[in-house]
This record gives sequence, structure tokens and C-alpha cells, in this order.
Amino acid sequence: MDVVCLGILVADVIARPVDGRPAPGSLTLVDEISVHGGGCALNTASALVSMGLEAAVVGKLGADPLVLERLDGEPLARIAAEARSRGILTSLDTVWDPSGRWSRVEPCLPELDLAFPSLAEGRAISGEEDPPRVAAWFRGRGVREVALTMGDGGCFAAGDTFEGYVAAPVVDAVDGTGAGDAFAAGVLYGKLAGWTFERSVRLGSAAGAAAATTVGATLGGRGLADVLALGGLE
Repeated sequence: MDVVCLGILVADVIARPVDGRPAPGSLTLVDEISVHGGGCALNTASALVSMGLEAAVVGKLGADPLVLERLDGEPLARIAAEARSRGILTSLDTVWDPSGRWSRVEPCLPELDLAFPSLAEGRAISGEEDPPRVAAWFRGRGVREVALTMGDGGCFAAGDTFEGYVAAPVVDAVDGTGAGDAFAAGVLYGKLAGWTFERSVRLGSAAGAAAATTVGATLGGRGLADVLALGGLE
């Protein structure tokens, strides 16, 4: 396997179009309801496979409203440290924690080569507001390279060889589900291929944009050549 993704596995139930919440006690009709595979680990692995890599997923199915809480903190840090000791690239993509217990992320940070929080998640974890300061907070705690995703606003990336904003390709967005996971997959593909950090981030931005053009957390049948073209990286 080129990549092993650890994390949550869920079923995404997508109803569309939804213009707003129904009033209390009322109902609203939608045109379409569909069920798709979901969860950060599965979404990232699926995008990597679409781009031509061999990817595996390790997770748990079942009643898990705390999204693998027992993996958070020291347990994940030990796994990352073991992976690094074997020369394996390590990365972390966070999800929003409504409980606000963001300190659970910190034990992992010294063991990470890459981190892909959203800007909102990065702000919550670090307590910083400005993207460069958020990224600096992560790097100051051991993460080698950081990319803060910002939806259609692109991302802010920081590493030894590149620091700055990277725009997202302009697309007709249909569904943003899994776009951040596709972004992570694109960056991982580039890093494993020996690309520079900047070029890897640009591939990630293109993969995230591609995922937003289809319903569900996939690249919509697009392969590496399509994603490269979308990002102007041919």
C-alpha cells in the first residue's frame, strides 16, 4: 500500500436542494436523497485511489457518536511516532469538535510531517486568528508543513520551502462534502511523488475543487490527469 488512512467511516446521507431549515413543526420537500460512503479516512483513501495510488482504510463501523474518541491524543501520537520510526510520512486532518476539547490534538503535533486543519479548526486549536499565525503555532509545536483549508478561498500553506496563500480553481460547486479530504489526498499524492510542497498544495487545491463539482465525497470519476488539468499543473 502507498497510503494507510486511519479514522472514521460513516454513511453520508445527502438531501438536496436545501435552501434553509424548515420552520419548527413543518416539513420541506427535497428533490433528491442519496447515500454515499463518507468519513475522513474513507474519503481521503477514495481520492487517492482515483488518482492512481494504492490506499487502505483502518477504522471502525458502528455506533460511535464520539468519532473514535479513544484514538485521540496519546494513542494517535504513539501510532504516528511508530510510523515515523519506520520512515513513513505522517499526516493529520482534523474534524470539528463541538465539545471544544482541542487540546487532545497537541500530543500528535511533534510526530506529524503534515497537518490539514480547516482555518476554523486551526483557529480553535491554536487560539490564533490570522492564518500565518495559526500555521506558525502548529509549526512551532513540531508539524513540518501545514495547510489551512478555506473552502473556495483556497488555503494558506506554510513549510520550510514555501509559505503563502494558494487560490482554489474556480468551479461550479455542487456539494462541498469531502472537499477537504480530497485536498489532503492531493497534497499526499504530491509529497509521495517527490514534488515540492507548493506544487503538492496546488494539486490538493485542485482535488478539493474537483470534489466540490459532484455530489458525495468523491472526485466524481476524475483521475489524476483531470485534476492536474484543473489545477493548471500538466
